Amino acid sequence: MDWSQALPAASLRWAEAQAGARTLAALPLESRWLANHLLVFSDGRELVLRRWARPGWDDDDPDLTAAREALVLGRLADTRVPAPEVVAADVDAAECDVPALLVTRVPGAPFEGRPPVGPLLAVLEEIHAVDADGIPPYRRYYEPDRLAVPRWATDVALWEKAIAVAHQDPPELPQRFIHRDFHPANTLWEGAELTGVVDWTTGSRGPAAVDLGHLRWNLAVDYGEHVADAVLPHPEHHPYYDVVTALDVVAELDTFDDRTEVERLEEHIARALAEL
Repeated sequence: MDWSQALPAASLRWAEAQAGARTLAALPLESRWLANHLLVFSDGRELVLRRWARPGWDDDDPDLTAAREALVLGRLADTRVPAPEVVAADVDAAECDVPALLVTRVPGAPFEGRPPVGPLLAVLEEIHAVDADGIPPYRRYYEPDRLAVPRWATDVALWEKAIAVAHQDPPELPQRFIHRDFHPANTLWEGAELTGVVDWTTGSRGPAAVDLGHLRWNLAVDYGEHVADAVLPHPEHHPYYDVVTALDVVAELDTFDDRTEVERLEEHIARALAEL
């Protein structure tokens, strides 16, 4: 059993003590970054146990801590943003095997197919309206000097221009409360209603254009540029962050075999570069 599936007894006992009920089931949830388990309790409640159990996470992502997510979720409490609520936190692993949060389960499921853009933009407006004071500042996943033209690129010159843009000073834009990793896979739905936004480990204080850029390149790769363009016009969009947020993913994609998606990503970056 790998790190994402295993649930040590100490962490389960902690969750039961915090919930004040025994668990009837502990179901692993799919995740690349954290070990998430849906806990079904004897009193009928369903809570999610999020554990920082991925080996090496504190070297790879030292800023993306349980304490940070607890802070971010605490700021979202009593707002209109449909986010999980913190039930309990053991950010220093005082009782659990690793840092952990116990949070409420947000209703809904991933959207089947292409999601409507309207609800995505509406929830972003609510997110960006939250007070960002004291929230950790936005930073890139990869600083410019760590970027290189990907091996799967079909237009080397395009990527070289994009990396050159990443070396430039960012535009001066208003600082907002941002999700930082906003895209359809981090949302939950009931029919056409967006019922939840999840995975707040990267919550930050930064330009709203970061969220818009991340959303747009994901829509472009999955559905084409015409869908990404449905986000526009938007008063806080900036093509600089269309480029920079797309570059954030490049280092994660050693292989990128879907040529249609490669073409879509390169088209998206080319259009952003043309706007700068």
